[in-house]
Amino acid sequence: MAEKKIAVKWGSKVVDIPVRDDMTGCAFKQEISDLLGIPPKRQKLLGARVADSEILPVNILNGRQRLMLVGTADVATAVQAGDQKNTPESSPEERARVYLRKEIIGLANLGNTCYLNSALQMLRCIRELRGVFESTLEQQCCHDPFLAELRKIMLHQGKDSTAPTVPTRLVECFHGAYPAFAERSQEGFLLQHDSQEALTIILTHIEKALKKVSASGQSPFGDLFHISQRETLECTAHDANTEPEKKTTHSPSLMLVCHVHGDVSTIENGIESSFRPEPIEKHSDALGRNAIWQRTSLIEKLPQYIFVHIARFMWRQDTAQKAKILKNITFPMTLQASRFPQVEPTKKEYSLVSVITHKGRTGDSGHYVAWSKQEIPSLEDQSARDGTASTRASQSVWVVLDDDCSSVVSEEDIKRLSGGGESHSAYVLLYKVIE
Repeated sequence: MAEKKIAVKWGSKVVDIPVRDDMTGCAFKQEISDLLGIPPKRQKLLGARVADSEILPVNILNGRQRLMLVGTADVATAVQAGDQKNTPESSPEERARVYLRKEIIGLANLGNTCYLNSALQMLRCIRELRGVFESTLEQQCCHDPFLAELRKIMLHQGKDSTAPTVPTRLVECFHGAYPAFAERSQEGFLLQHDSQEALTIILTHIEKALKKVSASGQSPFGDLFHISQRETLECTAHDANTEPEKKTTHSPSLMLVCHVHGDVSTIENGIESSFRPEPIEKHSDALGRNAIWQRTSLIEKLPQYIFVHIARFMWRQDTAQKAKILKNITFPMTLQASRFPQVEPTKKEYSLVSVITHKGRTGDSGHYVAWSKQEIPSLEDQSARDGTASTRASQSVWVVLDDDCSSVVSEEDIKRLSGGGESHSAYVLLYKVIE
């Protein structure tokens, strides 16, 4: 669909804003933000009604309706209309906007698909995984429709447009592969689902695909995501003259779980509680009957990326709903691995790079949003192809990815996602090892 431009008056200037026939109000405001540095929340458009979730009105798209913009730019060096060149002397703010314009994609909500959009956005911030899709999984996509559509989303980069991606085919393939997510209400609307469950299913799907293309059965997936654990079961009932019966198993998991109960107020406390020894009843071959065993789990090896699931939902019999635990659970920007129960303690540190939040009171309703940390390459990296040089350091910014809308936020905004009410509460956290 061809782009066209409409004139928007901002102060004494008339700015040409690129639009498309399928552009939503949210995407239109983001386009203004990219060009002028005015965050969408500060924009006030006079002359026509522009709703975030609706396609722009025809009278705007055909240029018949003149719009006036009221709003203050974030920086004094806002990009001038028609001047978007990213030169070596560009300000950090301008370079960030230009880079994010190419790197970030919006994903249209097809009706309660925010849970899937947020999971996909979290995965897109893992560059190593995008590299796997670019090389290792290319052939496997020919035999797997969902994987093929997933690859398109993962590698969707360099698109110099804020027009959102409409993932219709991906959602269809996801529903085809996992019919439980295709359920609809009596009115015919898609039901809301759990973003953490969707994320786990997608990761498992990728892992299985990688195993199929690996001759040795080994793949980069384990180094990237597997949390290797050792579980020991020890029978507490035994004679004084005999050794206690023991069973040890080794298994990988994709996420650390932060249980929200009792006095848990941080993810470190919640994770530690999930590793506490616990008694279970199990059959003893030596005794020939059921007995009490002590189960103990320890981490053997940590991956490059750690997903932390804050278990915020619980089933309530009285309301027959998956209720949200409205409790403030803080999380660090830098996670110390030494806090985890391990076979051999490590001093590794992990930096927070992405968050999935849930807004609402129940797991079957509400809204999911992704927040990701974007590393803006230094000018030296960006201009390497031109042969120019620079010693300026790279910068990082946090971006909120709310379906087809995105905007830059502060680190303080991220820290405020600890919950405590119906507002955005951290549900899944993604940490990357600090090399």
